[in-house]
This record gives sequence, C-alpha cells and structure tokens, in this order.
Amino acid sequence: MNILLNLFFVLAIFILIRYSSMKQMLKRLLLLCGLLALIVGAAALPEFLTPGYVVKIQACNEKNPAAEGTEIWLCEVVVNGVSHKPEEIFSPGWICERGFLIWRNYQRPEGMRDEIQAVFSGGEQVELVFQSNKWRGQVCLNTGKASQIIDCYSDTENENNVYRYAIPAATLSGLSSQKVVFGTLATLFSLMFLYRIWHIMCQRLFGVPRTPEAKGAVTTGNKPMTGNLTDGASRPRIFWLDCLKVLSALMIVLIHASGQYFNQTLFMSRAWWDMLWLNAVPRFAVPCFLMISGILYMQRKPSAQHSLKRAGHMTFVLFFWSIIFIVAKKMLWNGPENVITEILKIPFNQVTGSLWYGYALIWIFLLLPFWQFLYQNLTQWKKIHFIAVVLILPATLDFVGRYLALGDGGYAPFGSRILCLNYIGLLFLGAMLNEFFISHSRALSGILGFLLTMLGILLTILGSVHLASAAQITSHDFFGEIRLPSIIYGTGVLALSFSLSEINEKLIPAGIKSVIQKLSQLSLGIYFSHPLIIWCIPDLIIGPVFLSETGGAKDVLILTCIYFGLSVCGTFFMSELPCLKKMVQ
Repeated sequence: MNILLNLFFVLAIFILIRYSSMKQMLKRLLLLCGLLALIVGAAALPEFLTPGYVVKIQACNEKNPAAEGTEIWLCEVVVNGVSHKPEEIFSPGWICERGFLIWRNYQRPEGMRDEIQAVFSGGEQVELVFQSNKWRGQVCLNTGKASQIIDCYSDTENENNVYRYAIPAATLSGLSSQKVVFGTLATLFSLMFLYRIWHIMCQRLFGVPRTPEAKGAVTTGNKPMTGNLTDGASRPRIFWLDCLKVLSALMIVLIHASGQYFNQTLFMSRAWWDMLWLNAVPRFAVPCFLMISGILYMQRKPSAQHSLKRAGHMTFVLFFWSIIFIVAKKMLWNGPENVITEILKIPFNQVTGSLWYGYALIWIFLLLPFWQFLYQNLTQWKKIHFIAVVLILPATLDFVGRYLALGDGGYAPFGSRILCLNYIGLLFLGAMLNEFFISHSRALSGILGFLLTMLGILLTILGSVHLASAAQITSHDFFGEIRLPSIIYGTGVLALSFSLSEINEKLIPAGIKSVIQKLSQLSLGIYFSHPLIIWCIPDLIIGPVFLSETGGAKDVLILTCIYFGLSVCGTFFMSELPCLKKMVQ
C-alpha cells in the first residue's frame, strides 16, 4: 500500500508541475484518483465482497520422508466449539466420503480440485481436524495473512488418530480498515465513471464538440487501408478491424485464464473436454492481430524514421510493463530478491510469458521499411511464394512432424520473442487477404471464412486429442499462433469478420461504435495489463459464490469477463493521463 501511495504522490506532483490550468489540473487529478482507486480496489475486491475471511486448504502432493502416501483427510471443522462436517463448511472439490473431505492424487474423480475454501467471520475460533497416520501427506493452509504447511504424517496405522490445528484468531481479524479504504476508493472510482458518462451524454445530446481522439472516421473496408498499430486519430478507421481487435483482445484474456486449469484436469474427463474447447476456440486471436497489422501497414509508404520511432515507443512500453510485473512479483510473492538485476535482464529474459508479443513487435517495427518495400514491389505470385516459404511450408512441416510423432523440428516456434520470419508471413498474408476481400463479394468471403474457421478449429481439437491420447498428458502443441491450425483458423475468422462488416455498420448504434473504437485503441494496453489482474485475483468469492480459475468452464468464463472488464477500466483511465497514455495505446 505504501508503494502505491508514494507512486500516487509522485504522479500528482508531476501533474501539478506540468499543468498550469487549475481546471485541467483538477481533471487530471480526478482521473489519477480513479486510476489509483481501480488498482487498490482490484487488489482488495475479493476481500471486500466477502462477508468474512477466506481460509484455503491446498493439497501439496508432498509428504514427510517417512510417510507412505500423500492423501489428505479433513475429518472435522470446529467453529466456536461447535463441530461441523467439512462438507458443510468448505466448498466442493474434494472427495466426500464417510463425512470426510478427502484429497488423493490417484483415481481422481472428474471435477476434483487441489484446493478448497471456506469463509469465516472475523473473531471466530476455528479448529481443523485432519486424520493423521503413516499414509497422510502435507497440506498448505492459507488464511490471507499467513500460510502454514501442515504435516499430517504420524507413525501409526490407526485411522482414528487425528491432528488438530487451531487457526490463530489474529489471522481472521483486523482487516476491516482495508475494507473502509477500499470502499472509499471504490466510491471515488464510481464518481469518476459517472463523470465520464455525463461528459459523453453531453457530447451526444447537446452537441458539445468531441475531442480530437474521437473524431476518427469509420470506414467499411471498401478501400485498401493504411495506418499503424495504434490507429492514430488522424487516419480513417476500418470498423470491422476495430471489432476484430476487441474480440481478439477478449480471446487472449480467455487463453491466459483457462490454461492453468486445462493442465490440471483429469485426462479425457468432461472437465478436460470443456477446457480443451475453451483453450482452442480463442486461438485465432494472435494470428488475427498480426494479420490486422499487415492490413494496416504493408501498403504504407516505407519510412525508416517512423519505424524507428514506433520501435522505440514499443521498447519503452515493454520496459514499463516489465517493471510493473517485477514490482508486482515483489509485492505479491516477495520476489525477486534483487529488483535492479531483474530490470537489467529485461532485454534478455521476459518477465512473464505473455510479454513475448512486445518483443516481437519491436523486431517487426525495426525492419518494417524493408518488409513494406518488399511487399509493394513483389508481384502477386511472388507474394504468394513468399508466404508459402516463410509461413505455410514451415507450419505444414511442423504439423505433420508433431502429428505423426516425427519431431517438431522448430519450424513454427510458439511465442517467439526474437526475429521470426513466420510472423512476417502473417503480415503479408493479412495484407493479401485484404486485397482479396475488396475485389470479391462479401458472400464469397463469408463462405470461405466459415469453411476455414471450421477446418482450423477441427484441426486444433483433433490434433490436440491425438497428441494427448498418445502421450496420456494434456498437450498445447497445436495452440501456437503460427501453427497450421491457428493460421487456418485466424484466416477464416478474418474473412468472416470482413463478410459481416456491412451488417455491423448498419445494425450497431453510433454510441456502441465509439466504444468499440476506443477499446480497439486500448487493445495493446489490455493485452499487457490483464495478466496483472489475473495475478491479483486468481479466485473470487462473492457471498456464497466462489469463482476460481480451477473451478471449471463456467468459472473461467465469468472470471475472463471480470479480468477483461478490469483491464479495460484500468487502460481507459491510463489513456486519459498524458504521462501514461502512450503505455496503453
């Protein structure tokens, strides 16, 4: 909390120095307060919405060296001297047998989790009773304030032998002040949100001139488009690309929210199939982002100055978000030990896997004038030849090698942060598809899009099932952005989006279009910020409802919407602050 307050005051002082106009200064300070409220509020949201305090029991799948097993048996929960069955207090997730809650790592039933939770009121006296004998393992107890490893082993075969653990009362009390702070900041955030709504209504109802950022024209895609990744306001916009960028941003959040549980599900169970579909469906997102970049860039006049400027900007953005993630690791998990060393490692090691796209964009921008010159001076057949050599052929070899267990060959790297020609192939493919779209009917684009989308998703699912069946373990091999199924899938979604562009233009109201355009402008910020939200809120308890990333498809979908919404709000407020605006657009 102290770090956040210090950051707030530093930014506030900067704004006071930078802006002489009192009205403008107050507006910026209000936005800054809203941003601070969102950051603190997101971190405190699970606690604030919970009518008590959460106790989590997580099986470690580890044991005392003398133990013969890792099973955990929770026999009884005593609250204020009253005995309760564990199933009456804790959330579902473990095996319920003879009134006990049991975790084991063999013959796991469908839907079994490693962690269960319960909510207790502040000041309650809580005692957990575990079975303790030579077959029992270790369990981690987390109360929000402290974590404790409990070893349930004892040198006996007696199944009636138990270990009683009384949760210290201090860990279940004394947090009400944080709720007050969160409530105050959340109120401030709400006022800021209402202020923005009022401002937009004035623009719509009373004809108040809109800001320059909102004046970008919307086009239907009937003409070839030139632009940049940030969609500058001075350039006409392609609305169907805006829609696709927003959808792709949401899908990337779904990818990162669903991957963890997919790895933990019982192979071939119902939960495994659900998570396979949730991981496969959004895989068009990254290929579409790269193809959109090709549509916006490949027909622009090459400019080394512009490319170097964009590469420098992206480098600054990458360092900004990397440092935020390093600080977040320090605050959330007390690591790394040396923050300065971690910052110096940024050019060589990505802080978290989701930042690979920033590295890729830097390389793309640095060499963009060459790729633009090449694209604009090649004949149609030479462009097709280029795409085939750097994208389709490597992806096909990779697919065949993986599917037939002949080896992956490294033809289509997953999330590459170095110069990767496969990504350039996607830029060329996007630009060529756009030329095809505008010279043919939307009906043809729709038919091709539907067929390619179905083929792509089918190859993704069947390929994943084949590899998983052969290895008896969850496989992510066909999820990569430049693997053959994803390329076909992304191409199909791009074509479908174009075929629906005229319908969207006619049916979507102007107000919603403005929102989509704004979200499209913020898609880069949403991409970089959402992993931080996922780190802060891996699960959420709202009254009796518990939502977890490992709670099944329904929980993952709800949490994805929450993560996306919080990322949108955070990046929106950052975009209203001049000192942070360029970090999200």
